[in-house]
Amino acid sequence: MKHFLLLLTALVLSLSSIAQNNADRYILDVKLNSARPRPAKLYLAYQVDGRKIMDSATYRPDQRHYRFTGISADPTYATLVADHHNFGLPNLIKATMAGSKIDLLKFYLHAGHITLIATDSISKGHFMGSAINTDELELQARLRSITDQEWHWSMRLRTDTARKDIQLGRAKLDSLQAMRRPILKAFYEQHLNSYVGLMALTEYVGNSPKKAVIQPLFDRLSSSVRNTRSGRMYQKLMDDLITLKTGVQAPLFTQNDTAGRPVSLASFKGKYVLLDFWASWCGPCRQQNPQLVKVYNEFSKRNFAILGISLDGADGRAAWLKAIRTDGLNWTHLSDLKHWDNEVAHLYSVRAIPQNFLIGPDGVIIGHDLAPDQLRNKLQELLPLK
Repeated sequence: MKHFLLLLTALVLSLSSIAQNNADRYILDVKLNSARPRPAKLYLAYQVDGRKIMDSATYRPDQRHYRFTGISADPTYATLVADHHNFGLPNLIKATMAGSKIDLLKFYLHAGHITLIATDSISKGHFMGSAINTDELELQARLRSITDQEWHWSMRLRTDTARKDIQLGRAKLDSLQAMRRPILKAFYEQHLNSYVGLMALTEYVGNSPKKAVIQPLFDRLSSSVRNTRSGRMYQKLMDDLITLKTGVQAPLFTQNDTAGRPVSLASFKGKYVLLDFWASWCGPCRQQNPQLVKVYNEFSKRNFAILGISLDGADGRAAWLKAIRTDGLNWTHLSDLKHWDNEVAHLYSVRAIPQNFLIGPDGVIIGHDLAPDQLRNKLQELLPLK
């Protein structure tokens, strides 16, 4: 009887899993009414739990479309790329990195049947049966003139070497970022029932929102939007604005180091510790690493340690280790290789990197988002030379 109950339980769990997977299943059909030869392939790329998912599809003459299928329990931002000349995805990525524009579309995968209809170019397509993507394309259209300029200046920064040109490029990107905010706010106010309205709101308020300001705006969103996974995570962020502020106890955690050994924050008790959230792929993180190394070398023998938390993904382990060596980051490094789903990043509501928390010997947070020069000044006060 016991074995029967175990088998029955296993069967019920298995059937529940199948039912859930079926409920979360997506079908993406791309109908390209092209006047020229159809693309050799379409590529679909997105991430789940830090893993990069890559899929491809060829044209199906019998159905007159390209088809992708898979599982998406929550709306997942994805990129669709058309390979018009059979270059292959690696070469298309290289072309993009070199500054060439390719035919691509950013959109949301979600459970259900999604149909994209386009003529010649997928980047100019429109969706049927997908309200979230209709909203996303509307937001992209409102921001297009700004995003085109951002792309132009980003490409210039890749090649400019003169200090004044770099400063000009960064200043221009900052001004373009500021121009996005009123557009994002207006879109949010007009789309309170849309998941994309939530995404517009989160970008509008930035990385360091004030709970008193953002909570009333968040509460205006429909309950269905607030109760999505992203909505619940954003509510946690707002709650953490109080629980993770300076003067409160830092949440404890354990995560594996580069050798796969578990390391706990509690083991650093008695030291000043900087939790440094970064990733090998994060340009601003890598740019500030030389200054962070100087601070570490100056104070590491004065009861100061750095604990690096990497937001690299499952396929980024080699890049993570290489970045540690290349940048000379001679301190303890941890990661679960889940990209933005890193459990410590969730615990500390990290939504952008670089980001850091300075923790005192008693485990209390005494600083947040300190630039290397600010960190040095703080440590000079706390750990003066005797």
